[in-house]
Amino acid sequence: MRAHLHERVAAIAAWMPPTWRASVEWCSVLVDLPLLQCLARGGTSPRWLDDGSPERRRALAAFPAVRVADPDRLGSAWREEWQRRLPGGHERFALLGEFVRLVGLHLATFADPQLIDGWAERRRLQSRLVRLFRRATLDPAAAFIFLALSALDFERLRGEILRRVVFPRLPLVA
Repeated sequence: MRAHLHERVAAIAAWMPPTWRASVEWCSVLVDLPLLQCLARGGTSPRWLDDGSPERRRALAAFPAVRVADPDRLGSAWREEWQRRLPGGHERFALLGEFVRLVGLHLATFADPQLIDGWAERRRLQSRLVRLFRRATLDPAAAFIFLALSALDFERLRGEILRRVVFPRLPLVA
């Protein structure tokens, strides 16, 4: 699924005007953040990711912030680099700002230790993103919204596969 998400980001970036490609391509690093955070905390590489693998080299080269003192800052370091890669004048695209606001609210909700139902929050984010996507025709924000919706789909699929492996007798979730 990680490779498929990398491929999806590359495909979307190829459709974007050249001034937007760097910021879209940077989204492929998001799927690597948990791995990079683990490595930054001194964790060992998973067996499927040996030291010589091209995927590991690509992730580490793309994100030198893995060497930061505070691994919990990787997310904000990613966001700062993404904003740096956005083309000049991106502020005039209001839907991009709305997208950033929605994702920020979602992340703040997940930071709350009182959160009880994460899946409900994901569904709420998905619903809001779908509405925003419908408004984003011919707007650069559409690429980022589409990738966020794809990531939510992959996350849900991964969770369902894991649930089915661990609890094979449970019924499918609607």
